[in-house]
Amino acid sequence: EDKLNWMITGLKGVDSSVELRGFDPQVLIKRTGFNEFVLNGGGADSKPFKISPKAVSVSFERVVDGQAFPHAMSLSGGNEREDIYGRSLNFAVFETGATVFYRSIAVRKGKTPFGTLTIWDHDGDGGFGYSKLAVTGSVGMPRNNFIYRLDGIMLGKGKVSSPYCRWFQDAKGAWYEIKNPYLRDGTKLSLLPLAPKTGTVKVSLKGIKGLQLQSLLLVSETSQTKNLLVNVANKKPVSVPIGRYKLLQGIMRGKKGEELLILPAASLPRQINVQEGEQALLELGGEFKLTVDKAADQDQAGKLILDGQTLMVVGAGGERYVRFVGEPLFDAEVQVKGKRKANTTFEKPTGETMNSDFAFTYYPMNATIPAFAGMEYRIIVPKHAWFKKLSSGWISHN
Repeated sequence: EDKLNWMITGLKGVDSSVELRGFDPQVLIKRTGFNEFVLNGGGADSKPFKISPKAVSVSFERVVDGQAFPHAMSLSGGNEREDIYGRSLNFAVFETGATVFYRSIAVRKGKTPFGTLTIWDHDGDGGFGYSKLAVTGSVGMPRNNFIYRLDGIMLGKGKVSSPYCRWFQDAKGAWYEIKNPYLRDGTKLSLLPLAPKTGTVKVSLKGIKGLQLQSLLLVSETSQTKNLLVNVANKKPVSVPIGRYKLLQGIMRGKKGEELLILPAASLPRQINVQEGEQALLELGGEFKLTVDKAADQDQAGKLILDGQTLMVVGAGGERYVRFVGEPLFDAEVQVKGKRKANTTFEKPTGETMNSDFAFTYYPMNATIPAFAGMEYRIIVPKHAWFKKLSSGWISHN
């Protein structure tokens, strides 16, 4: 299941190539033999490598603004029969195609007067940092939703990197400003020590079992620190510069590669104000509700079609829980009030369905129920490992 947290692409037969999403300038993976591949970032090809269930690290050159710089990717494939959620998927290399999972593992290190500075290209765009905060991916997300993939930065030694942005904190709590925050080549960075006025943020997340909060990112909306990112995923209060923040994105993970993403409310994201010397509380979690959209293509007269790829959980504060890696909502049921014979389930994807459309590795297929005047229906998941029982409550169909 850990593969489901990576980026994914597919190639056709020998001599085919495909652009890896997100890189600027582009990076190509090229198939040069039955199970022989190379990466090309605008310069010389990498050394040939094979795709197998065991990840391989590949170094190659990236040409940025006419100069070549070292880069690295981790890539893997799979077996002809891999069991995911009880379905058999084919991730093997074969004559007419190959599935490739990948992620950037490029890193830059340099010595500063304040300790060793390390930067990771987590977002896979080839640069280090970013010029503009922007969504960068959609793998495993509900339909028409996207996620942020953010580079990491660390000054000195620590257990967790900070999200890369213009301002960041070292492991000892000191703050710094990066004077030239976007590095296409990963060189020539300048640091300025800061002493901002600070308060603290305490996070309360209740009602989810078996997962731990790995990161919870807030983004500043205050003009002086616009787009400052802070990670407040900590059992203890986290010190942050004063200002107004909104929820950007969170990640929860389990011990076996399970993953759950937290997104802000679709309409009005959660905001908190941090004042000097005071603690702000950010409360997330239950009571939880299921939500789902009607399918855009209502082509069956007298029927209501519910879009399985929009099924998600919403918390009491409006935050959304999506991308259920390890425990997808495949057991969702639809109940029609007063019409037990009309009750149904969201169609469960088969291995063949997952192989043809990878989105169904994360979400169930559609559910169809009769539509009539005054109808009420609800979606339930009778038992879920992380949330226990889930329900949408009764919904009126107009």
